[in-house]
Amino acid sequence: MNRKHFKLAYFFIAILVAVALFIHYNQQQSSSQVNLGGKVMTSKQSNSTIKHHVTINFNNQNFSATLNDSPTTQSLLKKLPLTVQFRTYGNDKEKIADLPFTPELGNYEYDDNGQAGKIAYWQPDNRLVIYYGSVGHYPGINVIGNFDDPKAAALLQKAPDDTEVTFNK
Repeated sequence: MNRKHFKLAYFFIAILVAVALFIHYNQQQSSSQVNLGGKVMTSKQSNSTIKHHVTINFNNQNFSATLNDSPTTQSLLKKLPLTVQFRTYGNDKEKIADLPFTPELGNYEYDDNGQAGKIAYWQPDNRLVIYYGSVGHYPGINVIGNFDDPKAAALLQKAPDDTEVTFNK
């Protein structure tokens, strides 16, 4: 190899190193917090680290649930204890309750897959939703947690419309 080929090889190696460093730097940034004018934005990976445990009571039974640390959950936690009346939605796979306040959505990547046992906020109609069947993915579903005991949602399914459900810390 002559001197010209060595220079060309070094140039390509330098480009590869620069690309590798760029990729490495961006991967680190994607899982960290960034402060933008006093508002902290976090990535999806860091959203899942904090969990909140609540008790949900209906029909004189207490059930535990685990909620994520989303802005919607934070808004809900500030209102506890909260009692709302759940009724069956038309598809008979979920119970819904109108909220007396509008929770924050914030910058959070919500799961939008309504599955049995999940608790969600339905943004278009300002409602809490408890799923006892699968409805699939829908824009507007913002899953905030789930029952710790999968039987809880099935028991709520059997409850009559306008069943009072109380959320407690």
